[in-house]
Amino acid sequence: MAVFKNFFFVFIIVGVLTRISNHYFAKLVPKTLVLHLSHITCGIIVCSLAVKVVGFDVAIAEYVISFIVWYIFDLSREKD
Repeated sequence: MAVFKNFFFVFIIVGVLTRISNHYFAKLVPKTLVLHLSHITCGIIVCSLAVKVVGFDVAIAEYVISFIVWYIFDLSREKD
């Protein structure tokens, strides 16, 4: 369980899951919605599982922060 509380491991997992959902949603929805829909979907699924596995405080402190960082990174990358 300690590995799920490590911020760098959480950051990599969140990044990989959002890339997978970006790839999946790119085929299904218009390009303008892909970024937002993939982050919302992954956030709901992963954060709800993280709350059950590691607790609410760790889920908010690590998983939500890494989702926000990846979301800002993807927003800046999309504008290019």
